Amino acid sequence: MVVIWNVSIRKAIGVVLPKPPTCGTYATSIGFGVCRETSDPKIVKIMCIGRLRDVESIACIPRQVEVFTLSTRAWKSLSGNLPRKSIFFSECSVAKDGTLYWVASDGNTVNERHNLIVSFDLTSEEFREVSLPDSLAYRSSLSMSKLRDSLVVIDYSVEANIWMMEDESFTKLFTVDLNTPNALKVIGFSKSGEAIVIVSKDNHFGHG
Repeated sequence: MVVIWNVSIRKAIGVVLPKPPTCGTYATSIGFGVCRETSDPKIVKIMCIGRLRDVESIACIPRQVEVFTLSTRAWKSLSGNLPRKSIFFSECSVAKDGTLYWVASDGNTVNERHNLIVSFDLTSEEFREVSLPDSLAYRSSLSMSKLRDSLVVIDYSVEANIWMMEDESFTKLFTVDLNTPNALKVIGFSKSGEAIVIVSKDNHFGHG
C-alpha cells in the first residue's frame, strides 16, 4: 500500500498497489507527483527485470508501467512509449515541475551496463531518457535529489560529488566529505543548501 498524506489538511489516503508477480524475477519502483495541467496527484509504478541473467529470456514485462490518478481512484496500464526491458530503475524518484526522474542503469551484462536518467512526464505520460557524461555513466553508485529548485545527481566514491542537472548538461557544484566517522550517504539538502548526511552511531542510524 502507498499512503498519500496531505499535511496541510491532515488527511491521508491509502492506495493499494496492484499485486506483483509471485516470482522473484522483477523489482518495483514507485514515483509520486502532481500533473502540471490538472493538479491531480498521480502514483507511477514501474516493474523492471531485477536479475541480469533474466533479461535475454524475458520477451516483455507484464504490466510494466501502471499509473494511479487520485481523481479517478483507478489504476491503468500504459502500453506505449515504455522503457526498454533492459533498464533497471532505482527505488525512489524525484519530482520536479510535473515530471518524475529516476537514476537508472541499462545493459544486458555487468560489463555493458551504464547509468542514465529516465524521466516521466505526468501530463503526457511519456518517458524520456537523458544521457549522463562518462564521468557519471559508469559510476557504481549514484542517487538523485533536489537542491533548492534544481535537480542534482550524487556520485559516491570516497566522497560524495554533487552535480547539478540543467536541461541535459551536468555541472559539478561541490563535494561532501564522507571520511568523517560513521558518515554513510547524502540523503538530501536543507533549504539553505547544506547537505543532510545519514550517519551510523552504535549500530543505529540517524541524521547529521
